[in-house]
Amino acid sequence: MRVKTGSSQSNLFDILKHADSASQRKSSLDRLDVIDWETFRALLEERLSYGDQSKGGRIPWCPVLMLKVLVLQRFFDLSDQETEFQILDRFSFLRFVGLRPGDGSPDHATIWSFKERLGAEGMVAVFELFNEQLRTQGLIASCGKIIDASFIEAPKQRNRRHENEQIKRGEVPERIAKRPRRACQKDLDARWTQKNHVSYFGYKNHVKVDAASKFIETFTVTNAAVHDSQPVGKLLRESDREAVLWADSAYVGPFIAALLKGFAMLANICEKGTAARPLSREQKRANRQKSRIRSRVEHAFGRIAQFGGDRFRRIGQRRCRFETALTNLTYNLDRYAMFHARG
Repeated sequence: MRVKTGSSQSNLFDILKHADSASQRKSSLDRLDVIDWETFRALLEERLSYGDQSKGGRIPWCPVLMLKVLVLQRFFDLSDQETEFQILDRFSFLRFVGLRPGDGSPDHATIWSFKERLGAEGMVAVFELFNEQLRTQGLIASCGKIIDASFIEAPKQRNRRHENEQIKRGEVPERIAKRPRRACQKDLDARWTQKNHVSYFGYKNHVKVDAASKFIETFTVTNAAVHDSQPVGKLLRESDREAVLWADSAYVGPFIAALLKGFAMLANICEKGTAARPLSREQKRANRQKSRIRSRVEHAFGRIAQFGGDRFRRIGQRRCRFETALTNLTYNLDRYAMFHARG
């Protein structure tokens, strides 16, 4: 029986035909082409500040191309090394970042260096710039907001009990301080916490989401031990004044009530019951009504989890803030593309 198999060798025309065939196929990345990537160029060049290149040295990669590489990396939850390989291996990845076969591509060291040079503040600025575009297009309104937090799990640290106590006090254990190579592999910013009898180690992504469009408007990053309600003041802006706020029962308390009163916001916060004072039937019914809107933030967290944004592979809160800003930006870019596809 005759069957088709791979040829022992390919000529140039076969390779060109294969490349042309691949370029005709649609990929999940093509829908992100609706984004005006050039609007980020001025900000990126300002933040990166490569300086005068007339004296020579290695020519840096285009900052817009590198931003696309980071979005690609977050979109598919890839390491730096795997990102380098996939860009070389896949025509759709090459097409997305604006390269062709033979152009070369950024290696893993270049990707790492770009992230370090841009820094957390730079990535937050990129996130905020895109949100300004969303507001200009009327995709972020000021009628209703939802606040919530989700865990970002970090690699667990195997420390001794007394060392963990020192880390909680903000001290560096002597055994770690004496060995710089060990110290650089220890995350001294992440913390342990428990929720529903399950232990978590890492950080939290606190977000404020537009209730209508589900775009993430603002965010902040804390260690996992910080209560959900503590950073609310960092999430609210003057534009939120007199808006409606939805939240779960973790945000019940006098501190939140006073904060929302200062912003003249209408609070639709789920009530909390206890064993001594369980919720009445009317309170449970009211909670269900509030949860119909409040639960929309869980859709955002679910999509972020698909990106791998609920895990953190690097070390330190500064880098976690960078990765979280990139994750939230990627989510907003993806959602914007979905809005555009719907027309």
